[in-house]
Amino acid sequence: MSERKVDDVMTTDVVTVREDTPLKRLASLMTEHGIACLPVLDENRKVVGLVSEEDLLPGRENAHRVRRWLHPHAAEAATTRARDVMSAPATTVPAGTTIAKAARLMTEPGARRLPVVNTDGGLAGIIAPRDLLKAFLRPDADIHREIIEQVFTNGLGIPPALIDVQVVDGVATLTGEVPTTEDVPFATRTASAIDGVVAVDNRLTAAVDDRHRPRTADLTDY
Repeated sequence: MSERKVDDVMTTDVVTVREDTPLKRLASLMTEHGIACLPVLDENRKVVGLVSEEDLLPGRENAHRVRRWLHPHAAEAATTRARDVMSAPATTVPAGTTIAKAARLMTEPGARRLPVVNTDGGLAGIIAPRDLLKAFLRPDADIHREIIEQVFTNGLGIPPALIDVQVVDGVATLTGEVPTTEDVPFATRTASAIDGVVAVDNRLTAAVDDRHRPRTADLTDY
């Protein structure tokens, strides 16, 4: 089954900084662009760290630096750089990572924003929690089309004419007859895994009840 990837929803026009970018410039970039973090790149555009809003606020290990920097006469503003406050190494994900896997990674401490890297380690984009919401903004018509294809045409080999699929606001209602009882939960699992599906109302019935079918003997039984 096809799953949407981080490539589909990530921000590709990423504002980045170098390790020697001054603290005042970091704050200026975040304010100017309305962003919450800045990937820190080396000379080869490889991600070496991540500076977030939290890294520039008191209450973390670098708080003593930031308090002096925030003071209007702070001398350290000219000497403290991104390398001094960034979180490193940054948690990154390869291009092609599924949205589901990225979402799981974001539950880990310090991984609320994930730089996406190419096979050579270069920055391809960045993904934030709000980007994951895009997966739930798919048109109902697109979700309907994928359920028909993935669950019934490819998954169960059932002609679309034999079943009815309705999708309203991401809620999929499945009606019709499938070959066996085992196919009913399969339809629920497969439809639920499709990006944009919020819930599945499975009203399918089975032509054959195979829940108590005797197990076929195997040669290892003898």
